[in-house]
Amino acid sequence: MTAYASGKYSKATCDRCGGVYAYGALKEEYKNHQRTGLLTCIECWDGEHPQDVPTKHRPDPQALRHPRPRLERVAEGDSTANNAFGPPDGEDYEAWARTQV
Repeated sequence: MTAYASGKYSKATCDRCGGVYAYGALKEEYKNHQRTGLLTCIECWDGEHPQDVPTKHRPDPQALRHPRPRLERVAEGDSTANNAFGPPDGEDYEAWARTQV
């Protein structure tokens, strides 16, 4: 059993133009995903424009709580001994890594 009648033979008035239409032919209007309370005919009905409703953006990811530097072993005799990920000035990697802890 339904709570409301179907309104199959009912007539209703458009809230904008005042025209009389079948009750089922009127559409509810929404603004920002909320009902405005207006029942309007197809000619008067204004659908929501996509630019009226802002899109939901996810928050940016946060930084790591305890970041660790990237340590790479540099091969002996490598010309890139002074790279950003190795020991400075060609030091021994093991000795340098112990001082970084």
